[in-house]
Amino acid sequence: MNPDAETDILRYEVELDAPLAKVWRAVTIPEFVERWLPARPSEPEAAPSLPVSIRLLDQEPCQFVRYSWRDEDEASPESVVTFHLSANEAGGTTFRIVHELAPAGRQPNVGPPANRNRPRLLLAA
Repeated sequence: MNPDAETDILRYEVELDAPLAKVWRAVTIPEFVERWLPARPSEPEAAPSLPVSIRLLDQEPCQFVRYSWRDEDEASPESVVTFHLSANEAGGTTFRIVHELAPAGRQPNVGPPANRNRPRLLLAA
């Protein structure tokens, strides 16, 4: 893997007290996903709604589910979020989240930042 791309990946792991089947339902059933990912904390008075647009990419039941993920803000790049689940020794679930830019989102910045006066770079086809 490209070391520069590695900086675009966020990984989290947590041990949950809930059984694997319950966590699986929470990350795969749309009504539960909406409750699990409520309105942004900066909008506490907002009615619960999914602050992101998600599309199922693939899954292996009770092992992982992978979504295409985009914030409602159209300026945000598309990313891929994968939820990995496994039963732990305590009867709960080891829950891992890997959040990375979608492959198209890993292209170099082709436009100059506001504080740079150099011309734009062109991507080779």
